[in-house]
Amino acid sequence: MRNFGLLGRSSVAALSAVVFSAPLASAAAASSVADGQQGEQVLSLVAKTTQFTPTGSGDAQGNGFTLANDLYRDDQRVGSGGGGCTIVRLETGASTGTLQCSITFALSGGDITVQGFAPYAPPPRDFELSINGGTGSYAASRGYVHGHTVDDTTTELTFHIVS
Repeated sequence: MRNFGLLGRSSVAALSAVVFSAPLASAAAASSVADGQQGEQVLSLVAKTTQFTPTGSGDAQGNGFTLANDLYRDDQRVGSGGGGCTIVRLETGASTGTLQCSITFALSGGDITVQGFAPYAPPPRDFELSINGGTGSYAASRGYVHGHTVDDTTTELTFHIVS
């Protein structure tokens, strides 16, 4: 299996990605409600893959990967993430398609979980996953994360969090 999953060897994921509210903003850096809709917090982080394990061999429906990553803001580690993605669709005659991903991010105020479809294609690429909820300060969170996979180990994440 090729090494270019969603947060594939990146974030955030582990689509991870993916995610947050006041405690994280103060730990990582303040974000502005003016960046988005009223009550929306926008947070930009970078996910760096620390572990990547393919599940199955080759580009085939049902195969995928699990991953773990560290989250950074201005070169300072502010959290971690992990999850998995499964290939649910392959384009005919190509090694590209669609992944279904579920990723949880651990931050100072609690966990945030994201899920959705992402492209199975080599970087660079963009994706969006929905924020399904979380724990602690993020228990009522919703919104989405936009990811830009730079390479096999780095994904830029922008969380749009509404509590």
